[in-house]
Amino acid sequence: MPECPDDDECEIINGHHIPSGTKLLEPREMYDAALIGAAHQAGVNYAVYSRKKTLEVMTEAMGEEDADEMYDFNTSGSIGVGFPVFMLDDEE
Repeated sequence: MPECPDDDECEIINGHHIPSGTKLLEPREMYDAALIGAAHQAGVNYAVYSRKKTLEVMTEAMGEEDADEMYDFNTSGSIGVGFPVFMLDDEE
């Protein structure tokens, strides 16, 4: 498994080393299942989530229509330094 950049402390989630201080989606109990790794750019750590898995866990929790709206406006629409990013899956 890859080490954390710059020897930061890590948390292992789904077998991935996630550097401490990385912004993660909440509630963790729901979204950790969609976490597929971390990225590091310009001194900032980013959590990387599967778009497909994120929508799946949201749909289970709130239904398809509400999940689509919540994802579009509140989840992927949250943009900023260190905010999570969403990997497009091959099927999309």
